Amino acid sequence: MYFPEIPSALPIPRDFTTLDTNTQLLLMDIIENSTFTKFPPEDFEVLWEKRHYLQDFPQALPKVLLAAQLWDWASIAELHAMLLNWKQLDPVEALQLLLPW
Repeated sequence: MYFPEIPSALPIPRDFTTLDTNTQLLLMDIIENSTFTKFPPEDFEVLWEKRHYLQDFPQALPKVLLAAQLWDWASIAELHAMLLNWKQLDPVEALQLLLPW
């Protein structure tokens, strides 16, 4: 079996405080809300678009992965690179990655 090599593209984490206040408040509301699956599709788009600003918020990772738009083999490289830069989750937060959505 042959698996093609996926080029690694390390995303650059960005400073959350450089976002405008409204975007910061929206992202924090999305991150802290436990009923994420009931958010409108626009919120999923904002979360995915601003994912590089959220790498210091470990609790955001399950929601960012849920908002991921592409899961094809080429996009997996970016997701893996994003995981390398993400702040480490505590065990309870990591268990959320195993929950069905």
